[in-house]
Amino acid sequence: MRWVALLLPLCYSCASEDALNTEGYKIASDLLTKSINFSQRSVIWPMLHGDDKWQPKDYNLTALMKLMSARAVHAFASFDATPDERNVSRRILRVNSVTKD
Repeated sequence: MRWVALLLPLCYSCASEDALNTEGYKIASDLLTKSINFSQRSVIWPMLHGDDKWQPKDYNLTALMKLMSARAVHAFASFDATPDERNVSRRILRVNSVTKD
């Protein structure tokens, strides 16, 4: 039953909201500051790093949204073009809000 003793801390850590929030913050922080990196410098996010470090002139929302969309990360909404059922020569642009699962 040694495996039960090894699995119990894992199960308890999954049930701990504080641990999940801490890990979630670390993952989000790593994603935003390391993998999304414009012009070879760290990206400053006001919600993660504080308003005093964020400079509006260094922030390009259009470039960020293009990069996130290319990586299939939809922060605000997802966009999709589907064929029109009434007229197949036309397409319908669908905008879906992102919901939390």
